[in-house]
Amino acid sequence: MKEGSRTVGELTVKGNIVKKLPRKTVVAENDTAIFCVELSHSCKNITWTKNGQELKPNDRTTITVSGMRHVLTIRECKWEDIGEITLLADDSRTSTQFNLTNDKSLEAKLFPDFQHKGYCKTETSVTLAWSLPEDEPPVPVTGYIIEKKKIGSNTWTRCHSENVVVQEFTVRGVTEGGDYQFRISSINNFSQKPKASIKTPLQEVEVTAGEDATFTIELSTVAPGLWFLNGKAIESSESHIMQRTKNTHTLIIKKVRSIDNSMEVKFVASCVESLARLRVKEFRFVNKEKSKRVVTAACGVLAELAAETNDIHAKVQWYKNGKEVKPLKTFTVESKGKEHRLIISAAQKEDEGTYTIIITAQLMEMHFTFADAAVKFVNKPKTPVEVVATASESLELPCEVSAASAVVTWRKDQKEVKQDQRITIISQGTQRKLVINKMQQSDQGHYTCVANDDRLTFQVKIKGNDCSATILKKSTTQTEYAASVGEKVTLVCEVSHSTVQGNWYRHGQEMKQSKVVGVESEGATRRLVLHNNVEAKDGGDYVCEAAGEKLIFHVTVTGECCQAKSNGPKMEKYLDPPRTLRLNLMVKLANLSFRTWRQRMEVTMFVKQRERS
Repeated sequence: MKEGSRTVGELTVKGNIVKKLPRKTVVAENDTAIFCVELSHSCKNITWTKNGQELKPNDRTTITVSGMRHVLTIRECKWEDIGEITLLADDSRTSTQFNLTNDKSLEAKLFPDFQHKGYCKTETSVTLAWSLPEDEPPVPVTGYIIEKKKIGSNTWTRCHSENVVVQEFTVRGVTEGGDYQFRISSINNFSQKPKASIKTPLQEVEVTAGEDATFTIELSTVAPGLWFLNGKAIESSESHIMQRTKNTHTLIIKKVRSIDNSMEVKFVASCVESLARLRVKEFRFVNKEKSKRVVTAACGVLAELAAETNDIHAKVQWYKNGKEVKPLKTFTVESKGKEHRLIISAAQKEDEGTYTIIITAQLMEMHFTFADAAVKFVNKPKTPVEVVATASESLELPCEVSAASAVVTWRKDQKEVKQDQRITIISQGTQRKLVINKMQQSDQGHYTCVANDDRLTFQVKIKGNDCSATILKKSTTQTEYAASVGEKVTLVCEVSHSTVQGNWYRHGQEMKQSKVVGVESEGATRRLVLHNNVEAKDGGDYVCEAAGEKLIFHVTVTGECCQAKSNGPKMEKYLDPPRTLRLNLMVKLANLSFRTWRQRMEVTMFVKQRERS
């Protein structure tokens, strides 16, 4: 090669970028600029920059990704937005010189997605044919620009003067044997006025949890737009499906959840936007307090578990011990309106367990228990059985049930009897027995053997362990008492044993310990004490009853009780010490005794005939 000569060649480097940015991008001020790059495969580090500074999403700038396509959108473009826009994908990059213009004429937008359909050539002409990509550009195409350049040249030359509106064109004036490159650009009205406006705005959508929610907006003209959920831009995916038919945009949110309630859905196109809310109806259980949480059924009997929801459209699922219940011969699932039932046609032992009904995020548990056949007592008497036991000896209360597997409990005066050192509970076959050793007076009462569906009652009475009567010395015991008004009376009764309980009665009513009556028990002695201030009305018969035996006492109260009444006015007297105060009181009965009190302290009285002071 001679000195000073040079060789020109082209170097092609294969990178990750399949569809790159154009060299220049120009839009009108306040319009929207869209930068689109497509990669051949995904990479870890992808960054958009302007003049070397990383771009971050804001109220005017949006960055979205759809598959291998990366899109940067700048709305309401301002002069500070101009500069070199670059996409960095690992070690690959593509850039465009972004600028604004005040010219409102049509601007050419390059879409590197044309599909080459073929060409036909002659010696001086080439016929080209093409089509738009399957994913139609975001703005409608109004025409095309076809350019050519020779291989090795840096200059592109336009091949026509008029607008080309069809997807086929014949390029004339080519040199036979020449190598050419051809470039096809689309023309649109993206920068033209008037801008798009909202014809039909977004409307609030209400759905139930688990259903799809569809939002639709209609613009006045065909224009691209972006969807936002709670202020965050989204892209088309399996959960968010975006559709566009001419000037109508649709967003479908798949299988909404309860937590999506009140979600903000926004659509932005050019300089306009529309906002709406997503409302999610939440299903819940109602009238829980009326639902049976525990259901019991006998063998072969139909059992039903039921629940009520707040909406007829609620769909529920039944689970048993964590596993879903499927409709079988044994189980039937019914839903009528708001009522939901799980029916067990013929209950068996294996049907026992915890059943759960689930509606969206709520659940309610119910328990089914299997009941044995009804238990009855054999040869049960119609009235309670009376049993008389002797103190310090043993007592047996036997009964027989209809099934050997029957479980019974023993109760005394409604309190459950537990086995201890003195009490033994026996269960042999169908025989049930309660054994009490060393009977005490406190063991007296009503004993009941309780089964699931039946009960048997014993009335136990205790008597002394000797052959004499329970109440001793009846013939020698003082039963007649005489007392004057204001005196104290004590009635005494001797019983056979210290464990014998003695009760006192008057006019058929048992007398209890009180301020005026004392009931005392000391060893084998039982006392009834009528405290001071006995009145004439306290006279009469008193009965001491012990282990079924009775002893009657008669009290006679003598004397007359009077109350002094003053017919004169109330008198108040104030004295300075040492003075003497004399109070005169006239009474009709000369033999009447009385006492005088001052501030709860007795005062000494000097008595004269017919006048007492």
